[in-house]
Amino acid sequence: MEFYIDPTKVIFEIIQNQDPFSLLWYFMKHGAWSILLVGLIWGAYITWLDYKQRNFLTNEVKYTLFAVDIPKQSEQTVRAVEEIFNHLHGVKSGPIAKEEYVMGMSQLWLSFEIVSIEGYIQFLIRTPSKFNDIVKSVFYAHYPDAEITEVEDYMDLIPQNTNNIESKFKGFGMDFFLAKPNFLPIKTYPSFENSLTQTYIDPLASFLEILGKVGPGEFLGMTLLIRPVDADDVIAAGKKEVAKIMGRAMPSTKTLMDNIIGGVEKGIDRLSEEIYELWGDVAEKTEKDQLKVLTPNERERLKAIDTKIGKYLYQCILRTLYIAPKERFSIGRALYGLQGAFRQFADWNSFKNSKTKADYFFKRQREEINVQRFIKRFTKRNTFDTPSFILNSEEIASIYHFPDINVKAPLIKRTETKTVQPPTGLPFEEYAKSELINYNKDEEKESSIDKKLEEGNIIDLNLENKYFESKFAKDKTEKEDYEKEFIKNELEKKEKEIFNNRESTKPEMISKNNTPLPDFRSFTPNNSNPKDGETKTNNNEISLNPPTNLPFVD
Repeated sequence: MEFYIDPTKVIFEIIQNQDPFSLLWYFMKHGAWSILLVGLIWGAYITWLDYKQRNFLTNEVKYTLFAVDIPKQSEQTVRAVEEIFNHLHGVKSGPIAKEEYVMGMSQLWLSFEIVSIEGYIQFLIRTPSKFNDIVKSVFYAHYPDAEITEVEDYMDLIPQNTNNIESKFKGFGMDFFLAKPNFLPIKTYPSFENSLTQTYIDPLASFLEILGKVGPGEFLGMTLLIRPVDADDVIAAGKKEVAKIMGRAMPSTKTLMDNIIGGVEKGIDRLSEEIYELWGDVAEKTEKDQLKVLTPNERERLKAIDTKIGKYLYQCILRTLYIAPKERFSIGRALYGLQGAFRQFADWNSFKNSKTKADYFFKRQREEINVQRFIKRFTKRNTFDTPSFILNSEEIASIYHFPDINVKAPLIKRTETKTVQPPTGLPFEEYAKSELINYNKDEEKESSIDKKLEEGNIIDLNLENKYFESKFAKDKTEKEDYEKEFIKNELEKKEKEIFNNRESTKPEMISKNNTPLPDFRSFTPNNSNPKDGETKTNNNEISLNPPTNLPFVD
């Protein structure tokens, strides 16, 4: 087989034939086909490996979704969440070469999510099931009173045909990534402390404010996919930038041949100095350069880079999705509100985004394709078809943390703003049964909570969001417990209200034979089942047994 190509023959072929196909045949005949074959084999292997990796992360790894509820009066700070991410970096365990390049195994991803389903805001964590214990233990270590509930995946609620002509829903999605090199940090939570006014502004407040405005039939969510990495290339680039700022020469990585050539050069230089003494000033020139004087801006940049690459690093993917009935869709909430919420993190680095919005030609058709592709990536938590970036544990904690936090220092008070969603029980102008949530898809009858909603009653649900768990908790017994707790609270509230007004109530006289008082405390929650200590009357009323110490009238 001949691999040598004579340049003179190539030139002669070009001049003689002036035919590109003849020239291509000449190269192929003289061994270029082998290069093409290697390229085809390599391309086929990359395609096959990509399939194996996607199949591994999607089908072979089992995942668990947890709903995390933090008490309202939690005294922990964002620093505690940063420590959680420092701890979770310990799940890093890269596969060996055979597992990575043959079996398609890779470092597993965790997903930290904040969603608002029709105004019900929930913090969630999706983790590989083998990490369940470490995730729960690290959260309980910093939030002992937290409630971590395994729930069903809410992604099944999101319609895949959004923006279709026949669909009732319209959607809008954005992928976020860093605008500058990964070694430059975004603004983190310590920078949100104002030293002059001695206040702390929660960087998550504006985002939660937007989530709280989501109404019936709407969905708004953020997913932050992360996995621990070493990111040696990012660290090396950061060190190079630091050396550039400080005026130092960055040492380069030398190969064996570089060391051999360098040794020869040093020997020649030493011999030349001893014989000719031509380099008497060499020592003076090669002395270590003094650090140049840094400007305040350079010092801050140097500190920021050093802090970024000095903490545990994660590979990240950040997405947001908004879906609403077409008549309620708000581009201001989907685009401008979310863009503004993430622009507050702009510092040495910032977030930019790619949108599903289309302009100019075939706008509706292109938007439909873009949105449906985005929804597929969002619901599957795809980690392959979106640009990723590098954040450290402090930056991640600034984006994802719990709103009920206290200040870091005793002299700094918390700004009195709504950093959490408004009460979930606020009544709507007109209660509209959800077109998004498939109520009790495993059961035909609606839950007692749904009945209360349809009746227009104000529901006093706390930040623990029992409504969400009652809908999505995997443990059916736990679902019933949540609903029983809700009903119990409603009964107690109604009972208290009646007893507070008992003096203005005029019961009928009771006969001397101790005939019971009329059931002035009965009320009628539709289709509610009687509980222990209650009796159900013929008119479907639930009568509570009166206390034994009620006064009687002779």
